[in-house]
Amino acid sequence: GKGFGDGQGGLGVKEDCPAQGLREGDLRSFDLAALQGAPATAKATLVLRAAANEAVDGVATTRTRLLVALYRDVKGTLQAFAHGTQGWTRTSIALPEGGSVDLDATDDASERAIITTRDFLTPTQQWLVDAGDGARTLLRALPAQFDASHDVVEQAWATSRDGTRIPYFVV
Repeated sequence: GKGFGDGQGGLGVKEDCPAQGLREGDLRSFDLAALQGAPATAKATLVLRAAANEAVDGVATTRTRLLVALYRDVKGTLQAFAHGTQGWTRTSIALPEGGSVDLDATDDASERAIITTRDFLTPTQQWLVDAGDGARTLLRALPAQFDASHDVVEQAWATSRDGTRIPYFVV
C-alpha cells in the first residue's frame, strides 16, 4: 500500500485474483476515509491496468501525483496520475524515447521528482521533473564514450513456437 494524495491510498496487485476482478500488475486506490469507516466493504478504484504489451516497473508519489514508470514493448515511459472529483486522470511526461526510465526520488511536499533515463546510444541522464505540469530540466549526464551520430536503434520482433511476440533491438 502507499498514499496517493487527495485522501487516496493505493496498492499494486501481485497476482491475479479473479473473484475480486483483480489482475496482476493492476494499480488500485481506496478512499482512505471509506476504508477506515468500513474496511470490509470499501471498494477499490482501478487507477491503471497495464495492457498485454505493458509492465509497471516503478511507482512513486509526489504531493498530489502518482508517478508510474510504465514500459510499453520494453521501452520506458513516465506517466503521472492525478485524483479529483471525476476520478483519476493520466498524463504522459515527455522524456527521451526508447530507453529505460527509473524513478530515483520524489518529494512529498512538491510535485518534483528525479528521473534517470538511458538508452543504447545516449549516455545516462538525470532529470528534474515537475509531475504537475510536465516540465523537465536536465540535471546532469554522463559523458559520451563514442560518436553515436551515425548510429540508429531499431526495434524488431521474433515469434516463439507458442506464438508469443518477443521484442528485440538492433543497434
